[in-house]
Amino acid sequence: MNYGYAPTPHDGELERQLGEYVKTLPPDKYGMMPYVERDGLYAGVRIRRITHYSDDVINEIVKGAEKIYSDVMSQQKAEENQCQHSTSH
Repeated sequence: MNYGYAPTPHDGELERQLGEYVKTLPPDKYGMMPYVERDGLYAGVRIRRITHYSDDVINEIVKGAEKIYSDVMSQQKAEENQCQHSTSH
């Protein structure tokens, strides 16, 4: 599951928050835990090793991760707007 297709200043925060989130998940049916990856082959932040979860669990993971992504990106937009506002005055 990928979040972002180009590097952003908030990738570190997104990686940190998603990493904390996946630590709260139960192991999959093989006892494996998902993990978060950044700076791999593609830009952005990825949640890896979710294939062996049930569809219901994957849907819950997606909901939780989407909220985190939205919160982090909203914070980024707010900071950008504040910076633009303060430099325009």
